[in-house]
Amino acid sequence: MNNSLKRFIEDKNILWILLSLAIAFALWVIVINTQNPEDTKQYSVNMRVENYEMVTTAGYVVTNLDEIQNEKIRVTVKGPRMSLDNLSKNPDIVITADMSKIDYSALPGTATISLDYKLPENIDDIRIDSRPKIEVSLNLERLVTESFKAEVKPSGVASQGYRMVAQRITPSDIMVSGAESSVERVKGVAVNVDVTGMAEDTIVTAVPYAYDVAGEIVEDVNLNMNEVEIALEAHVTMTLPIDYSVNVPGEGYVVDEVICTPFELVVTGKPEVLDTIDSVVLPEIDVFNRVSSVQQVFYLDSLLPEGVRPASDTDKIIVDVKIIASADIWVDANAADVELTGKADSYEYSVRSEDYKLLLRGSGEKIFALSKDDYSVVVDVSGLEAGEYTMEAEVLLPDNIYLSGEKPQITVIVTDAQ
Repeated sequence: MNNSLKRFIEDKNILWILLSLAIAFALWVIVINTQNPEDTKQYSVNMRVENYEMVTTAGYVVTNLDEIQNEKIRVTVKGPRMSLDNLSKNPDIVITADMSKIDYSALPGTATISLDYKLPENIDDIRIDSRPKIEVSLNLERLVTESFKAEVKPSGVASQGYRMVAQRITPSDIMVSGAESSVERVKGVAVNVDVTGMAEDTIVTAVPYAYDVAGEIVEDVNLNMNEVEIALEAHVTMTLPIDYSVNVPGEGYVVDEVICTPFELVVTGKPEVLDTIDSVVLPEIDVFNRVSSVQQVFYLDSLLPEGVRPASDTDKIIVDVKIIASADIWVDANAADVELTGKADSYEYSVRSEDYKLLLRGSGEKIFALSKDDYSVVVDVSGLEAGEYTMEAEVLLPDNIYLSGEKPQITVIVTDAQ
């Protein structure tokens, strides 16, 4: 050893200092293990809920249950240090909110119950030194249940020319239960089905969900079914005209205009069913003795044959009939404009050049606006031989303009072809 270092150690008694420190540490260990002084320690504990089934049995639901179960409570315990060390290895401190303590006399509303604190049974020399929370507030609402018809919300696009239609949902009735305020938000129950590329009948399963008026999922309710089965049929679409008829209004009045909304209907169905129909026929609209406009609504569920449904959300056809006071107006006509039908190649035909008048009834504005291209005067000359004939003509008029007077008498001359 270096002489100067040896001299330093001897002068400063370093060896004695180190020995003293070792003896002090050993004495400290002996004291800790023999005297075991008291200490405190903090733990963060989740609250447990017990007997919740008693709440639902009573017809209520705790709306802040998740908040209660997720709340962490800091608990300070006191006891011998060694016991605290053992507790730290398995800190099984239980804080319980016992729902059997609820007083239902003033509900629905807020109820307060005391919390129960429990330490592990195998450690009997420690105690709770501080409990910052001694009770918990519960928000209780009535538990209600409501039934909804499940509906299918398709997404994607089926194969070209096809439309997938849900014919059956099993089960179709879904029970939604929960707090009264939550169930009141539910507008309906739906399932999402992706129909991309489909072109034939198929059966799929989907998870139902409750939604509100904005179409958003209502999370805080329970459904009695986790899965439903949907039977899909592959349909084709067809556009059908809408045929309607209107009878005669009151004396002195006339139908001026008829507006049908929609004026045609796109429907979907099996091809073999659609082949049997060519239009949507409405019952006659009765305006007899009416002197003002009429609106009539026809619901499609009573008009379309079984297996045929609208391709859109349309569920009705609305027909508005405008009725106005009628006007009788004479209109000059020219014999040269008479149309002859049923002519034979072996004869030549001509009309005697005699002007005549037509007495028309309807909207005065529309009658005055008529041109010769808007109506036709037709005489059927089928079977006539050479000679001169005075014949009654048919007058073909636009909608809602009527022939009020007698049909015109037209003289037709038939001669042999040269």
